[in-house]
Amino acid sequence: MATLLVSEQFSESRQTPREIEVPAPTAWPFVLAFGCTLLFAGLVTNVSLSLLGAVLSLAGSIGWFREVFPHEREVTVPVVAEDIRITTERRVAPGSHISGFGGREGRACR
Repeated sequence: MATLLVSEQFSESRQTPREIEVPAPTAWPFVLAFGCTLLFAGLVTNVSLSLLGAVLSLAGSIGWFREVFPHEREVTVPVVAEDIRITTERRVAPGSHISGFGGREGRACR
């Protein structure tokens, strides 16, 4: 009886949550990535392109940090349970035997 109650409590505590909190979406990482790309592309082509990339990288970093600090913005997202079924079209060849991992008691699969 006691084990039944413990197992019921354990199964209730392991249920998946209905909602989770994730960081809010922001475009600043893209600005930072584009600025870094222009910064390094300017090393090969032109100094003015590097300066534009440096300005965009700085703006992207500052914008991203201002959006995250001092309080991180989060969005609540509902969790949807998926029924995952894995199927295959493969068939086991007749006469082949699958044994344990590394065992000597059978033939290898072809």
